[in-house]
Formats: sequence, C-alpha cells, structure tokens
Amino acid sequence: MDDKISSLLEWLRQDDEFYLNECVEIKDTVQSGRGVYLDCGELKLNTPIVSIPGDYQLNKVSVLSHISHFNNAIQGSIGNTPIKDASDYYNQTNDDDPRYKAYKLLTTSFLEKLSSFQLLSMYILAEWFLLPHWSNGKITSFWKPFFECWPTNEELSTIPTIWALSDNPLTKELLNHLPETSKTHVNRISTLVSKDWEVLQNIFEVWSTLHACPTNDNMYGMDEIFNFFLRIYFTINSRCLYAEIPGNGDDTASNFTLVPYVDFFNHTVDPDVHCYPRVKYMKKGKCGIGKFEIYCGRYSYKDLDEQLYLNYGAHSNDFLLNEYGFLISNNHWNNLDISKELKCILAKSPETVAFLKEWDYWDDYTISVEDISYRIIIALSHLTTRDNRKVTNLINGYMSEDYFRKENYRILKNLLEQLKLNSISKITQLNKLTPYDDLTTLYVWNIANLYEDEIEIINTIITSISPGY
Repeated sequence: MDDKISSLLEWLRQDDEFYLNECVEIKDTVQSGRGVYLDCGELKLNTPIVSIPGDYQLNKVSVLSHISHFNNAIQGSIGNTPIKDASDYYNQTNDDDPRYKAYKLLTTSFLEKLSSFQLLSMYILAEWFLLPHWSNGKITSFWKPFFECWPTNEELSTIPTIWALSDNPLTKELLNHLPETSKTHVNRISTLVSKDWEVLQNIFEVWSTLHACPTNDNMYGMDEIFNFFLRIYFTINSRCLYAEIPGNGDDTASNFTLVPYVDFFNHTVDPDVHCYPRVKYMKKGKCGIGKFEIYCGRYSYKDLDEQLYLNYGAHSNDFLLNEYGFLISNNHWNNLDISKELKCILAKSPETVAFLKEWDYWDDYTISVEDISYRIIIALSHLTTRDNRKVTNLINGYMSEDYFRKENYRILKNLLEQLKLNSISKITQLNKLTPYDDLTTLYVWNIANLYEDEIEIINTIITSISPGY
C-alpha cells in the first residue's frame, strides 16, 4: 500500500464511524489503475464493505460548513441548505490563517447563486492549490489526504474535452477524428466548463490580488489557475456520487457528494450484480449529510485478488470516455446515433418530415447490438409509404411493422453499410497517425475503439435484418 493510501486511511480512522472490511484493500494495476480488491476471506450478499462518515465527504453541506468557520456572516443557512458547525476541525487560535481574509469576501448572495459544481470547484481549488501558496506551505487543508489520492493530470488527460480546452495542438487535432456523437458531447461539456469558469474567474482574480506578495516569485497566473480548475472540474465530474443534499430539492445536478475510498471502486457494465451504495442520512453530526456506505451485491467475491466493482449507470463507451476517460470491453450499453444521416434521407420527403414532427418522431434515431429504435421504424415506414393512415395505425398498435419491413430494412441496410465504410476509413486514418508517446497512442487507441464499437453494432444489425429480404 502506497503512502497516499496509508495517509488517507489514517485520516479516515480519526472518526469512529469509519468502517472498512478487513477483507479488502486498494491495489494498483496496469490494466485498471487503482481499484478495490479482495485480500482475504469472502464477501456475500449485503456484507458491508466500507462506510464513510458524512464529515469526511465533500458536498454542498460540508463545503459551506467549512467556509462558514472563516466567515461568520454566512453561518446558519444558504438558501434552504443548513450550515452546521465545522469548528472542531480547526485551530481556533490560528488568526494568521489566510482563509479568514479570502473567505470573508464570499457573500451570502454570491454563494446562493453558485451551483454545487461551481461551489465545490471554487472551494477545492482554494484548499488544494491556493492555500499552500497563500500560507507559504505552513497551512494545509483538512481535506489534503483526500486530495492527494485524486487522479493526476495525465490520468485525466484521456478525457477529450480536456483536449478541447488545452493548448496542446496534437490533442486538438485528435478532436477532428472523434465520432460525431463524441464531438457533440465535447461541445456540450466545454460549454458547461466555460460557463462555470466565467462565474468563478472574478473571485480567483480577487484572491490572487488579495494574497499578492512582491517578494513571492511563485505567484500563480490565471492560466495556471484555469489549469487547476480543469483538473478539479473533471475530478469532480468523474468521481461524484449521487446523494440527496439538503436544500437542493429536485436539482439532480447538484445532488452529489465526493466520497474518499469509495471512489476507488471501478465501473462494471452489469447493474444490480456487484456492489451497491446506500446513504444513511444522519440524525446527528457536525457538518456532513450522513454515512455513505458500500455493500456487497448478489455476486459473491471468493477469489483472492478479485476486483470489486460498482455500476456507474447504463453508459455507452462514448459516454464513459467523455465523462470518465476510459472504455469497457464488450459494453452492451453501446449505441450508435444515426440521426444526422437518417434525417438527410428523410428530408427528401417534406411530407414525411411534417408527419414525424407532428407525432414527435423526428430526430433521436439510435441502434444498438440488441435493438433498432422504434423511432427509426416509424420514420422509415412513412418514408417508404407516405401513408399517414397506415403509419398512424402502426404508432397506435393497430398494424404490424411486418407490413413495412422489407423496404425499411433495405434503406436501413444501405445506410448502415455506408456508415460502416466511414468507420473503417476513420480507423485507417488513425492508424496512419505518428505515435508520439505511449499516452498519445492510448488517445488514438481509445478513438479507434469507438469506431470499432460502431462497426460491431452495424455488423450485428445488418446480420439480423438480412433474412428480411
């Protein structure tokens, strides 16, 4: 066990409510990086594996509690979010702590406007990167053992949106080779990152001026702070876990928490099989939301060095790469969005376009190895017949899709064969790229595998519909 993991466990064991099953440990492998493994014994259904007290989680409640220690003006609540006392974690006599000066600038009105993502990004950047700088290394954050176990810039660099927001010309060039769905994903996340940075940039600039020192040659410029922000943003994005946060209501995007140790559990494509989470919301405590616990699911772990898994959700490889930076072999959640190509074909019939829009069947056309979206069936059925009555009966379940199948499958097969040729061409282009280093080779390999996933889906669907001729 490396020193960072040892420090993390020592930190967590300060709280009597922390629990870790003696049969598991953290190991680092070339294939999957850090993960949780069976070290001895056996784990069966509903066996507790780890329990992390609320005071050791990072979320809206705990962050506001820690900030309020240095700013009495925001104690009590922010909006509907209660702020609990975090003073036990600080030396009351340390008036030289630079956070008093920095956090005093955070007004209630400013904090109320921040999303949980923005709040945590701002706070973590201050605690992780700026505080040691402000204090000349004399003061470290309560959360330091947690921070030090987070992914490096290199580990996060497989996420394509980071390529789009960085100055590396090589990775920017790789963006051009991404599948269209990934490009859309990158654009969406890039917009979110840019908007959040725009909200927070001013406070970072004010903090930099506040703690500027003419004798300090190691001042952070805004470009460096932005790079820290990116690292933190994608650490949060790839490691946050769903939990209902007091005061957030139905704001799902803000209902998350960051949980030490639990974030070492790697993803499995199988839901409801391996480990599962549970939050025990606290009846008493200092500043957290309650214990976040992991239990063994219906899969029993018996083999030494077997890895324990947690399902992150029903995610395709395209989603996993863009949100987390990794891919899964044989991912049955993969799908192929053919909306752009199919809409070009459908657009040749204005009557069909009008009908599909009227019935809300326009756009969102996907296929997977197991399924052709019913939206595709409806769209092609109207295109091949131009018969509003018959397709309406099909929508309402009064007519079988068998009536439309032959012509539908002919058009779909031709479209898929063209998409397959395009995917093969993209892989050929990627293979011609000069590998600069192992990391860049991994980037290229990941993109190529997205196209391989597309080809697998296309081949499966073409094989399944061919008997229809």
